[in-house]
Amino acid sequence: MTDRPESSAPATAGSEGQTETTIDRVNEGTSTLNNVLAAVVALGGIAGGVVGFLTEIPNDVRPFILAALGICASILTYRSLSVQANSSRAALLMQRRKSIVLQGLIPWLGLTMLAAVWVWPDSKDADEPEKDAKPPASTPSLSAKGLSAAISAVKDGIRYPDLSGDKIHACITVSGISKIPAGFQVWVMHKNGTKDGPAGDLYFNARKANPEEGSNKWQTEQFSVGNGSKDVGSYFWIFLYLVPDSTGDVLSTLQDPPTFKKTPADPPISAHLITTIPVIKNDNICPKV
Repeated sequence: MTDRPESSAPATAGSEGQTETTIDRVNEGTSTLNNVLAAVVALGGIAGGVVGFLTEIPNDVRPFILAALGICASILTYRSLSVQANSSRAALLMQRRKSIVLQGLIPWLGLTMLAAVWVWPDSKDADEPEKDAKPPASTPSLSAKGLSAAISAVKDGIRYPDLSGDKIHACITVSGISKIPAGFQVWVMHKNGTKDGPAGDLYFNARKANPEEGSNKWQTEQFSVGNGSKDVGSYFWIFLYLVPDSTGDVLSTLQDPPTFKKTPADPPISAHLITTIPVIKNDNICPKV
């Protein structure tokens, strides 16, 4: 009976050793889990940074996201280091210490890369314009004298219809030979009218005069005048305008055929009247182009 306590000592020591080993394994497993989570946070932060940059997350929101990721990485790193430092083993080998240091650096290296990817492109973009960005539209500038000369040149260069009046088919092409000043376009439209002048407040079938490459020739595409056979023999008035490119670009986007409701005395906005030409619709024929 007196020998039993002595024989139980080794068993107790063995049980404590087994418990210690189990605790160490649990600690190692927890540490590994924390390391994995810290790495996921860091890599997720990098991926989030790239996605955030591509989706243009506002700059004032990004610091809060970075702070949240940093806090998560800090907690996970702290838990990882604490678990391994409190291990019941006698001492940590130098290799193990290096491993802990590297494991602690993982989330911070990730967050540093995140900051570089997420913030640096913004500062670069602030200093340099985007390659695909269009330069701001410039308003063409012509002196009053230069504008008057350009209008006279286009007017004198009109070849069809005749400036003094002409008989036309139901479909016509307005054409001419003259230099159109840079930054401007020639647009043609017409109104109903009488022998004495245009009538009503509508401009019909606005068409751009397209310059011929390599020459000063220009012409519109073919467009119809009037309303079929109902108005054969009627008068119409052809209007030619010199307009800035910005105005011409807007006209090009309008419904085809574009119609403008203006008072007879008012030209289209930002336009300079070149001339008006009276014509008589002679038939209901649209010549083949």
